[in-house]
Amino acid sequence: MTQTVIVRTIGERWRSLDEAGKAEYKRRQEADKLRYEQELLTWSGDDLELTGADSATAVDHSKALKNEEREEKKRKREAEKVRFLSLPWSALRGRLLKSVVVRGGRL
Repeated sequence: MTQTVIVRTIGERWRSLDEAGKAEYKRRQEADKLRYEQELLTWSGDDLELTGADSATAVDHSKALKNEEREEKKRKREAEKVRFLSLPWSALRGRLLKSVVVRGGRL
């Protein structure tokens, strides 16, 4: 059997199911979606419990936490730049000279 035949057969069987038959698969899909979202939150380090309608809120919360972490890293980098630029010239010169690769005795 080719993949096309398999997919066509599955589609025909799905369309031929009544609503009661589809309900079991839809229930399983919803349970699997919740399981996936819980695993996603665990993977990202957030240990929130997901239940029903709260799952979307929990995923949004996880995304918000990641955005906050990115913003905090950005603020720290900016603060480091400001601190570096506020150093006296002698300290800046020493740091810059250490970071320059010397080739052939010349800077």
